[in-house]
Amino acid sequence: MKLSSLIMSSIPKIDHHPSDGVLVDDNMFVGVEIELEGVLMGKPISSLIAPKYWKVEDEGSIREGAELIFSSPLQGSQIVSAMSSFRDFLDNFNSYTNRFPVISDRCSLHVHVDVSDMELQQIHTMTILYGIYEKVFFQLLNPSRYNLNYCIPIVSSNFGTVFNKIAKSSISDYLVNIEVMCDKYSNLNYKSILKFGSLEFRGHPGTLNPNEIIDWINILLSIKKWSIGNTLDQLKVKELNASLLTKEVFEKNYLQIMTTNFFQENFKVGKYWALETLSYEDLKANTINELNKTNTGD
Repeated sequence: MKLSSLIMSSIPKIDHHPSDGVLVDDNMFVGVEIELEGVLMGKPISSLIAPKYWKVEDEGSIREGAELIFSSPLQGSQIVSAMSSFRDFLDNFNSYTNRFPVISDRCSLHVHVDVSDMELQQIHTMTILYGIYEKVFFQLLNPSRYNLNYCIPIVSSNFGTVFNKIAKSSISDYLVNIEVMCDKYSNLNYKSILKFGSLEFRGHPGTLNPNEIIDWINILLSIKKWSIGNTLDQLKVKELNASLLTKEVFEKNYLQIMTTNFFQENFKVGKYWALETLSYEDLKANTINELNKTNTGD
């Protein structure tokens, strides 16, 4: 069953917006939210002119803050153009103020990946696959964010238990359980399914670098793309080899991910979480042995 049927929402219409290879898939829709400090300077939010493809909203959780948000889900070259508009916005801001907006440790980049076109089982595969790499991604992006309470890691919280209950829910209870059980501040926010038909990824720190945003979007789209073509049964076999799985899933960012500090150790943490969440007892025991060997230096 597709999520769109469950949430009674239409799937965004796919137009042809080729990105000339910038993105791993030009047909997938995403939304982007960028938090910026020091942009209001005592003025109302209406004083900020939104660049093309964006809208501006007040962000009270940060100082003199505003949030730039895609005005609608974008795909392909639209995303690339939106990043170009963001760069122009920053340059214009600098030309008027002689500085750029502030990115503090309170700022975040949130990316929504549309999953309304996916079967529920594909969304579940995407969730587990992301969990396997979650601690790798925190290391890649900013390890200090692992302990923040507004992007709570799924591998070190009760998300696995919650996910298991949701995945095993009847169709009639599926959305209710998401509403009741899920935390909107989870690093992987399932509640955005109810409002937008998307999964929201909250772990990326704030940034003024459009190329960083494109890289992160590509990583997330790679996870979705793999999850559409593969099943959880295939995942549980392939995850036993970190290098092979990483090379298969991440087309453009393979080396970037593989060379992250503590890659093997962090991958094993995610693998153990996935096996525990899916209750693969025999494989979980093997993973525990591997973790013990790592901890003892064997």
